Amino acid sequence: MSNIQPPTIIQHSPIFRYLAHIGGQPLLYGAIIFYAITRRKRMPRTRALIAWKNKVLLVRNVADYNRWTLPGGGPKPGESYATSLVREIREELKIQLSPKKLRLINHYDKSEVGEPYDKVCFYLDLSDTQLSEISLSNEILEGRWFLTSKLPSQLSPVVKLALNDHHRQNLVD
Repeated sequence: MSNIQPPTIIQHSPIFRYLAHIGGQPLLYGAIIFYAITRRKRMPRTRALIAWKNKVLLVRNVADYNRWTLPGGGPKPGESYATSLVREIREELKIQLSPKKLRLINHYDKSEVGEPYDKVCFYLDLSDTQLSEISLSNEILEGRWFLTSKLPSQLSPVVKLALNDHHRQNLVD
């Protein structure tokens, strides 16, 4: 039996959000400079399109607080994309799940998403779970459930791509 409402997202305090907001951009620029200097191979990043009925969970990261995106991160050496995403969801949202719950949506080239990394997107449906809360890690500035018909204007391109492909694949109502 599923919940009537989506899981409640436990937000950070306004003070944390303010401090993260003013400190996030230097972190982002520092990471960009580090990767440019080291020329480290840019591994694709994993992202989760997390759904609850006709809503999707979007987050604003501390380092990129101006736009809403999908939660996720980068794989560690030897990790599969699905295993990486399960770990990232556990770390960022405190949700425990099996890789079997994830369904691949698509692998997007970095040119499609306008970012330095390819994105490998998976779909996760929480509609039939008993999950009541989602707790954000310090990497996430804010998280919200949005109706798929009323998404915010400041979206990462990967959100639109993943939603379009997942609708095309009939993964969502």
